[in-house]
Amino acid sequence: SRTIGFAQDLYDEVDDYGPWQGDVFVRDRLSDNIGSPSASEIAALKKARLSILRAFLVISKCQQISHDFARTQPIMDALIRVSGTMEDEVNAVCIATMMNVTRLPDNAWHVVFRCPNFVNALVKA
Repeated sequence: SRTIGFAQDLYDEVDDYGPWQGDVFVRDRLSDNIGSPSASEIAALKKARLSILRAFLVISKCQQISHDFARTQPIMDALIRVSGTMEDEVNAVCIATMMNVTRLPDNAWHVVFRCPNFVNALVKA
């Protein structure tokens, strides 16, 4: 359930602020609450987002978890939505995670035919 929550946060981040535009989303969110964020606060939030995606990448290497990822729509929606919209390192981790999910034939069939925009996200990346 935490994994789905993290995925939903990533999805909402892109949904609320559109495609990645540098550190604009971070600055806007922080300034609403505490004034202008420092460069170190922005860097910390970017690292936190990347850490979440790296955790997805690591756990997606497990056969059962990649099966579950392929069939959990919020996770796939988040990966699809985030890929191609953020900095290069984040995009690479998203694509690598999606590739881990498609390693198994059943998963590959499922995500290609059941996840809207999956193939388009790979082509754009």
